[in-house]
Amino acid sequence: MDEKAQEEKPMGSAGQSHSTHEPWGSKPSPIPRRRRLAGRVIVPIITLLLGIVLGFMTLLLYVLYVLNVLSNVPPEPPVSVSTPPSSGDIVVQISPTFMVNILKPMLQKELSSYPLPSNIQVPVPGNIPVPGNIPVPPNTRLSSTFTNVRVQLFDSGSKGIVQVKTTADCKVTISTVLGFIRPITIGPLPVTVTLVTQLFVQNGQLKANVLSNDIELNGHSYHFLPAGLKSTIEDQIDQQLQIKTNNLPPGFDYRVTGVRSKPEGVYVTLSATPK
Repeated sequence: MDEKAQEEKPMGSAGQSHSTHEPWGSKPSPIPRRRRLAGRVIVPIITLLLGIVLGFMTLLLYVLYVLNVLSNVPPEPPVSVSTPPSSGDIVVQISPTFMVNILKPMLQKELSSYPLPSNIQVPVPGNIPVPGNIPVPPNTRLSSTFTNVRVQLFDSGSKGIVQVKTTADCKVTISTVLGFIRPITIGPLPVTVTLVTQLFVQNGQLKANVLSNDIELNGHSYHFLPAGLKSTIEDQIDQQLQIKTNNLPPGFDYRVTGVRSKPEGVYVTLSATPK
């Protein structure tokens, strides 16, 4: 009996050692736990790196887009720089605003001193039984109040002749008698005056030459430049635009040698010769 019992024990132990099934509730092996731990660390790191790469690529694409837009913007026009005068010369600039201050009182005084030409036609009021327009009566003059005086300058280059266009607004009132009808008054009617003048150099001085003086009334333009008016305007401009050399350094003879213009002003060049 003892021998049988001893023989049965080894068989039982041997049978237990060859069993391949683990009992319920046994703990998992440590290898799956390590894999889960690695997945929890590596996946966020990969996601972070992908986010950084995508952000960098987005920023790079935006920079390239901005550079492309800037490259397609047309360049600004170059700033116009006037040619510097030769050595020893003095350049004086006369602005359009200064010329308006000179020409406005002169136009108000001189243009209102001359009667309008008789070929100017004005409309008759609707309550007057006279068809069409009538000529202005003798001795009809412009009002002495000029408004909205404007001076327009052009790029003369280096020709030595400058053209000045002056435009002003005023009014005219017509008083006349039509046949047996009582005296009537027409107006005040709006009038636009356009004076075109040339500036040039003669004998070391700046001179003016009036080319034309037109008035626009009732939708029609009329030439208005009597002989006396032309010479008077030229003399007034010659006096007002003379370059005063009293404040310049003494010991030199100053002479006007050239004139040119840009839209922003008239440029007068003076030479300075030691005495």
